[in-house]
Amino acid sequence: MIISGKTDVFDRSGYLTIQRMIENEDEMKMTSEEGKSSLSLRLQKYMKLAGVDSILEIVNYVMSVIFTSLYAIDTYQEPSATVKSLEISIAFYFLADYFLNLYISDNKILFAFSTYAIVDYISVIPFLLVRFEAVSGTWAEILNFCQVLRYLSTYRLNRVLAKKGMEVARQYFKVSFTISATLLIFACAFQMVENWEISNQNRRIDEANEEARQEAIAKNEDPNSLEPTPELSLHQFHDMIYFMVVTISVVGYGDISPITDIGRFMVVMTVFMILSLLPKQYEDLHR
Repeated sequence: MIISGKTDVFDRSGYLTIQRMIENEDEMKMTSEEGKSSLSLRLQKYMKLAGVDSILEIVNYVMSVIFTSLYAIDTYQEPSATVKSLEISIAFYFLADYFLNLYISDNKILFAFSTYAIVDYISVIPFLLVRFEAVSGTWAEILNFCQVLRYLSTYRLNRVLAKKGMEVARQYFKVSFTISATLLIFACAFQMVENWEISNQNRRIDEANEEARQEAIAKNEDPNSLEPTPELSLHQFHDMIYFMVVTISVVGYGDISPITDIGRFMVVMTVFMILSLLPKQYEDLHR
């Protein structure tokens, strides 16, 4: 930047400030004559100038965290009617937010295939199919897991921090998002897969106990004198978070370990993602 024939050196924050000034000037140059600009263009312009887009991003962030937290709560017990209603209301809010952004986008086809739009598809639609009982059984469990994928949408807060020029906060946010998203998503997936196998083992245990009981009756023995094989305990959500933290910290107490091949693969993928993403983010943070 040249001022009065002298070179003024500025940091990245100053660069972002100038960039925002240029963007605002470009926005002011957009056509504003009545009838010459479309409603979607005027709405987009108003949301940017009034800061409504940033407010909606923050609301979306909060809603996504609540939506994901409700999934974790649902793993402990069957959700009540109130909780189900709250979840459905939040899901419809996400749909409204999606259609609003689609309407004001410059390239609707490009937006429809964007990363954030895909997160909407895979987290909201499967959830609504489950809540309205369009699917059941194992498929319902799989589609219900998609609810936790909504947490990926919280990365949209990065755009707000970038717009405000908060570079240090952005780097801290990226690191915290990478850790929390990896822990949360893989913990929930690990819990689902491992509990399937534990449930299958418990069914086999129940069948074996019943066979032993029938044999005792056939031999005129007291079936109540038999000591049944106890069932295995299902993993809880907090157990899985603990397991993932212990795993990525390379502590490895061994009190919880995967019993399925898919579970072992998930552990490998968790460690791989953390080791692949965090070093670069830590490097950016310390620059």
